[in-house]
Amino acid sequence: MAGLEYRAGIGATNPDPAPDMVATDAYYAVAKTGDAVVQDTDGKIVAAAANAANIYGVCLGRCLTIQGQTVKRVKVRSSSGSRYQVAVSAGTPKVGSSYSLTADFKLNASAAGTAVKVVEIDRDGNVFVVINKPAVGGA
Repeated sequence: MAGLEYRAGIGATNPDPAPDMVATDAYYAVAKTGDAVVQDTDGKIVAAAANAANIYGVCLGRCLTIQGQTVKRVKVRSSSGSRYQVAVSAGTPKVGSSYSLTADFKLNASAAGTAVKVVEIDRDGNVFVVINKPAVGGA
């Protein structure tokens, strides 16, 4: 499993929206589905660093560019109600607990964090999380 894999919107039957967002040229070149992303100081999308606290959303892929177009865009699902399946890199996650993500976007359940919250662990051991969105006006 690569990164965060979208499974459903919590309490919804329709997929959560994924608008086009402006990305940095560097991130656009390497963007892939399942990347956890953040906004840089210019409001552009970049890959989240390991242990990032304020995940903006999850990249769904690059948007096609038209000849001569200089703005690079990626599709980003940023709903706090979106549920993702994630691989665990270390530790034993517990439902209701929050954890950080590693550089390759796996759950690090060996230490508490604030990036994602575990909402379900199914009978096969698959772990499902939601993104912990920062409070409006919060850092």
